[in-house]
Amino acid sequence: MNVPALDVRGLRVAFGGGIDLVSGVDIRVEPGRFVALVGPSGSGKSTVALACLRLLDERLAMTSWDALAIAGRELTALTPTELRRVRGRLVGSVFQDPHGSLNPVFSALFQVVEALRVHQPLSQRDAERRALTLLDELGVDRETAVRHPH
Repeated sequence: MNVPALDVRGLRVAFGGGIDLVSGVDIRVEPGRFVALVGPSGSGKSTVALACLRLLDERLAMTSWDALAIAGRELTALTPTELRRVRGRLVGSVFQDPHGSLNPVFSALFQVVEALRVHQPLSQRDAERRALTLLDELGVDRETAVRHPH
């Protein structure tokens, strides 16, 4: 039996005063499959994604799950350092708003290299090579990669 890439059961997110924004969400994504979370603006799609990555501010949101695992690794009891390793190696996110996702001061290549170096023990040169390979796989050539994203 395959271990799911993502297994979320009973996700609940409440804000201010215990008001549920998300309640009873179950998501199971099998390896190699793509799943779209769709809904109108304000329906909780981003909240679900942020909760699955444990990126919601715990001072503002109360989040609970019956299960939350990525590639078979239970995330509910991990420390911030352990979560950073999981986020960099097993899962990542690119949010829809390019102004919030990409810094206009740095090239796209610089930002991919930075992410690789935070999460993997790579030299600057090796991280640049890896970043160029990844960007090439996405159809982004070197000339485009060294430009600023905006």
